[in-house]
Amino acid sequence: MKPISTYLAATLVAAGTISGSAMADEDTEKRGLIEISGYGTASAEPELVRISLHVMSRCNNTSIEAKDANAVLANEIIDVLRKYVPEESAGDDTFRVVADPGSNVRQTETEGYGESLRVICERKWRASEHISAAIKKFEDLPALQDELLRVIDKAVAAAPTKGASQTWAELDSPWFDLMPATWERLKNEAQSNALANARHKVAVFEASCNFSGLRLIRVSDPKFTATRSYDKVAMAAAATSTPVKPNMIEVSSQFDFVWSYLEASSLGGQRCAF
Repeated sequence: MKPISTYLAATLVAAGTISGSAMADEDTEKRGLIEISGYGTASAEPELVRISLHVMSRCNNTSIEAKDANAVLANEIIDVLRKYVPEESAGDDTFRVVADPGSNVRQTETEGYGESLRVICERKWRASEHISAAIKKFEDLPALQDELLRVIDKAVAAAPTKGASQTWAELDSPWFDLMPATWERLKNEAQSNALANARHKVAVFEASCNFSGLRLIRVSDPKFTATRSYDKVAMAAAATSTPVKPNMIEVSSQFDFVWSYLEASSLGGQRCAF
């Protein structure tokens, strides 16, 4: 069993007397403080998977050549993604294919580090673009990844000798996610559970110490974190396929609460029954 301080996050002194910082309220009574952290969680299964790619073209002679070369591969990738994006995406920005132009700069390209560093081309043009989309059918993901990689490999194979212009793309790891409305619901549920957790901790103190005049005087802004959990059995069963889908996405919330109470010296010395 964990020590009581782990759950209550409050300061205890010898013999179980609760120590509080004295403060004067509007009635000029001496009051002490209890600081408690409340924790709450809420979870849901993944609802979609996000796909992300970065398209790059380097060592081009002009800015227009760099952008045009980048656009050719980017458009082929977009055509593949649109085959898998849900039809209802026309009215939902969550699932639409998005292309964000990146930099278009003139620079010297190098490879390697230290003594192995070598120049690929000098003062040539590089263009980049980020492409993203989301799909609902997780079972379509392996086929989508394979089709995207075939398009990318074809472009790489057609590239001329190093030193001349080259265009390629990098496919990021898939990211399992939730719909925006689900994220908001989980945050609200986790927040409510954190408040209930803090109230329970205060009730434990109140029952043990016979507090008087409890008042909530300060609450911190909530802190939220999200984690993805993977069931070991599911991972083993899916070992021959890619990728492994998390079975749950969990949102955690934490609040820091400060309560005041009438100090022991005002009530003849309170003792806690811990």
